[in-house]
Amino acid sequence: MERSLQFESILRRLTHQIRATLDEKQILQTVVNELGKFLGVLFCNVGLYDSRRTYSLISYEYTTLSTSGVGARVWMRDFPLFYEQLWRGWCFQLCARDRQRDPNTLPPYLTKLACPIADDQGILGDLWLARPPEESFSDWEIDLAQQMAAQCAIALRQARLYLSSQAQVTELKKLSQIRDNFLAAVSHELRTPLTSISLSVHLLKLSHQVSPLTPKQIQYLEVLEQACEREISLINDLLDLQTLLGDRLKLPSEKVNLPFLLAPLINRFQDQMRKRQQTLQVHWDPHLPYLHTHPRLLERLVCELLTNAHKFTPAGEHIVLEAVALGSDRWELRLTNTGTTIPLEEQERIFEQFYRIPHSDPWQQGGTGLGLALAQAIANHLGGSLQVESTAHQTTFILRLPAAESC
Repeated sequence: MERSLQFESILRRLTHQIRATLDEKQILQTVVNELGKFLGVLFCNVGLYDSRRTYSLISYEYTTLSTSGVGARVWMRDFPLFYEQLWRGWCFQLCARDRQRDPNTLPPYLTKLACPIADDQGILGDLWLARPPEESFSDWEIDLAQQMAAQCAIALRQARLYLSSQAQVTELKKLSQIRDNFLAAVSHELRTPLTSISLSVHLLKLSHQVSPLTPKQIQYLEVLEQACEREISLINDLLDLQTLLGDRLKLPSEKVNLPFLLAPLINRFQDQMRKRQQTLQVHWDPHLPYLHTHPRLLERLVCELLTNAHKFTPAGEHIVLEAVALGSDRWELRLTNTGTTIPLEEQERIFEQFYRIPHSDPWQQGGTGLGLALAQAIANHLGGSLQVESTAHQTTFILRLPAAESC
């Protein structure tokens, strides 16, 4: 009974320590230390296999001897009978010499216990324990060693998967930074010539009063002007987004009356929406407090949301903008448009840069896929959040921001 309790205690303690970390070194060194001390062995070590299974590298060890085997390579071709059994997943004990240490510090032979560190994906290494030749390992000790080897295999897989995922995340961040730097550089380079082209077009249209242009020439100038405005808008969005994501935008907060701030913007959109037979309704909470925020950024955020709603709402449908107080320190703005549904699997992706939901634009007017990414970046910069909810034929964007100054 006492031995059974000890067995359960050491197994529970080691399992807990192994699962408490994803550090491979800490996991394996803990196992050999705790297991070696508990079983009172001469040494306990873990060997890790190379990818081609040609050798086992003794990587972690607990020892009571004057010499250590850490760093030694055990070539599998020299011990084919041992490694054939380990590859098959067998645990065994034997009496054999130890060739990795100074023979003057050891008895001629040792009793050794070998367990494979393996799972259903394959073998990763082995666990070895050694005792004087007159001693052997009991059934419960072998069972304990086997269970710890199995736990090591699970922990090793998890640790290596974690390291692999971390490496992938780091690489993705590097690629994202490279992309952002490239976009910022190209945007800076393109803005100046596009601005010059736009100014030239404007001057040519003014010269029409002095030297009349043909209707065809005027049409060409208007097409060129619209293209320039569209490209300049894209470049400005890119530069604004990079500035926000890099947290390089520092603007002073001001006391803002939300209905007063957004009135000109709403009036402009109401005119545009009437042309498409869309209805814009606005509801303000009478208890809405004054806000301490950046008015230009907040107006830009709401403009992006209204632009998105105007773009994706079919004719005859409704757009509702409402703001409510959430206590004294937070408020919420909700923009709902009917006649459109965002699939659940798309709801996270719509805030990604350049992402556009396929076949979702009823007006076929195109776009860059930067509007919602920019809106979310502004919301984060202002210390709030922007989320989306979408059910059958209705989509709502929810902006939550602090009423007090947050940045």
